[in-house]
Formats: sequence, structure tokens, C-alpha cells
Amino acid sequence: MLTSLIYLLFLTVTTVGAQDIMPLQQWHFGGDEVPQDAYTGSPACQNFLEQHPKLSSTKDLKTYFVKRIVAMAGRRNLAILGWEDAYSNAYGMPIERDRMKTSQHVVSQVYYNTWEGGGAMKAYQLANSGYKVGSFSLRVSIALASQSQR
Repeated sequence: MLTSLIYLLFLTVTTVGAQDIMPLQQWHFGGDEVPQDAYTGSPACQNFLEQHPKLSSTKDLKTYFVKRIVAMAGRRNLAILGWEDAYSNAYGMPIERDRMKTSQHVVSQVYYNTWEGGGAMKAYQLANSGYKVGSFSLRVSIALASQSQR
């Protein structure tokens, strides 16, 4: 049921609007600031884990969700954008980009990118893992638009 709700939400968001006037080419799903333990006490998440034995714990749920949403966007030929922590697993490492089922752009928008705090390393980790990396929406939109015109 949870998977059905996610898919329904995705379809609603990506099909609303004037597709014939200005077709959607990219979608930002956010994916940030969800505490890892937010799923721990949830009966819905526990039920989902019971129905999906390949997922061993609630720590696997975010990675599962991100891979699903990326695949859904790819089937609709959409580039997908998310904040940097959306693409990090429960251990802070990038989710394997090469295991995501899409040929479309997967863009990480990096916001914690100061050298002083050690945050700049995250952009390098994501880029080296196969993600497109941008520091804010306008730059990413311009880069995607210029690549699609080539």
C-alpha cells in the first residue's frame, strides 16, 4: 500500500499542469532532513519491511525509496533532482548511482559545501559516484537545458 501511495503521488505531481504548453522535464523530490530513526517506530514501515524481506531494517527504507522514485522519473523521461542527503544511505555514503534504473540525469543539489566545515567532500563523493552535482536550482536548470539542446 505504501508503494502504491508513493506512485500515486508521483503520477499526480508529474501530470498536473499544462503538459502541452510546458512539459515537465525535471522533478525535484527533496529527500532531505528525514532523521534515520523516523521510520523505526512506524507500524506502516514495520509492515512494509515484513512484506519486503530483501530489506533488512528501517535503515534500508530511504535507499529503497530513492531508487524507486528515480526509476519512476526515468520511465517518464524526467531528470530528477534531490538534496545531497537524499542520495546518501544510512551510513552517509552515496547510494550506488549505477544501480539506479534510469538513463536520465540524477542531480544532487549540494547545500553544505563549505571547505571550513568539511562539507565540500560530499560534492566530490557524489560526483565520483556518477551523480550530476549542482549547488543551486538555477545553475542545474541551465546545465540540463544546455545539455538537452546539444
